[in-house]
Amino acid sequence: MADPQSAGAEVVRAEARGRVYAALSRAFLYPDPPLYEALVSGEFLTVLEEALAEVPEARGLWGAAAGAALRDALGRSLERLPTRAEWEGRYLRLLGQPAAPLCPPFETEYTASHLYMQTQAMADIAGFYRAFGVGLPEGGGRPDHIATELEFLYFLSVKEALALDDGHGERLAVCREAHSRFLEDHLGRWTGVLHALLRRHDEGGFYAALAGLTDAWVSLQCERAGALPRKVTRLTPLSRDGLDAGVAGAGRKGE
Repeated sequence: MADPQSAGAEVVRAEARGRVYAALSRAFLYPDPPLYEALVSGEFLTVLEEALAEVPEARGLWGAAAGAALRDALGRSLERLPTRAEWEGRYLRLLGQPAAPLCPPFETEYTASHLYMQTQAMADIAGFYRAFGVGLPEGGGRPDHIATELEFLYFLSVKEALALDDGHGERLAVCREAHSRFLEDHLGRWTGVLHALLRRHDEGGFYAALAGLTDAWVSLQCERAGALPRKVTRLTPLSRDGLDAGVAGAGRKGE
């Protein structure tokens, strides 16, 4: 029989991992008034720090380079308190404008080399969601958005905590296997390249630091789950392939 105290600690850890995933997911969304307030008030950092403190493999993360970079970047962003419109403008330029943002927050922009491959990969991601009764984002959002993928792993972490609490070994195994596979096949493959691209366009900024902490967190979870993702390194998103080259070419003509 499992030690009830040990099982209880595992529940707490699974719930805390879920809160980390949820906080990171929310921060990658469009900065509507509630999210903007959470960011500028410090609520976001507090929630993230408290959750990380309850995850044994991540306790050093907040004090390490990735955590320090996020705190410092947010601090710099708030030295002259930006209006929500200013924060929104930064988000849209980097991550959110409808046509080819500088750093698209979509997995298949980096893992797919052509449209058919992109379609197949998104179908696989959606298949993970459907297997657990998770619907696609409202408004026709893409299943490969980083916020959606992080939210899915939040959902799996909550399911894992419930299975642990119920002593349901079969359900627990299913949740953990899906968590590991999703990290290996999807999220674990591209958080590093998103971080690298955001560093290029937002050096020292909040979103570059957010991506850095996310990549460090995802790497820790891959190690914990035994996931071995085949990481991508291509820094030209599929939607900007040719577009960036055209901009560079125009620049050379003007030199």
